[in-house]
Amino acid sequence: MKRSHDDQFQALRRQAPGRNQVDGTAAVSRRTVLKAGALAITASIIAGNAVAAPRSAESTSIASAQTPVGEDATLTVSAVTHLNFQGEARAALEFYQTVFDGELMIISNQDMGIVDNPAELDQVKWGQVAAANGFKVMAYDVPSAQPFGRGEDSFFLSLRGDAADEVAALWEKLAVGSTVIVPLEPAQWAPLYGMLTDPFGITWVVNVVAAYPAS
Repeated sequence: MKRSHDDQFQALRRQAPGRNQVDGTAAVSRRTVLKAGALAITASIIAGNAVAAPRSAESTSIASAQTPVGEDATLTVSAVTHLNFQGEARAALEFYQTVFDGELMIISNQDMGIVDNPAELDQVKWGQVAAANGFKVMAYDVPSAQPFGRGEDSFFLSLRGDAADEVAALWEKLAVGSTVIVPLEPAQWAPLYGMLTDPFGITWVVNVVAAYPAS
């Protein structure tokens, strides 16, 4: 049975020594294990063996009900927003974890053995927050040696939900330290709609999904 990349990461993390160990050999061993595992995951993606991350029973049921496929069909492809930063990826992912109560996974440059710039050892080579409610976002730090521009309004991150109370609660957490562009309130096209830019320069469009009549 194939394991998801999340499962592979967790297995590798269990094998690696804890961060509280100070023995140099243990630290090198941990980085070696994580580097090998990260390369294996990358190779799996290139080889076309990527599989979807495990879903909760509830999210699987909802997805099955909404997807017009046969009963035996499996979901093998997903699209995940990947955010690019330059030195802020770890802080951004930690912030999103506090909002969505998800699981935070980070592989640093040091874990991967990338030591070209000692100042960037702790920066994120690959990171992800995945929550039980279906939220998932990835991020990494663009190396300082590479050109990087955030751009002007190049994209929005859309957060949508069915329950007004759940969406409103997430909005309150996202709004901490953020710049509110449009307050979360009823709109002509949605029961609740709002827009804000978080402390890391990411603009979120947040709304409660409206029920549209079937065509």
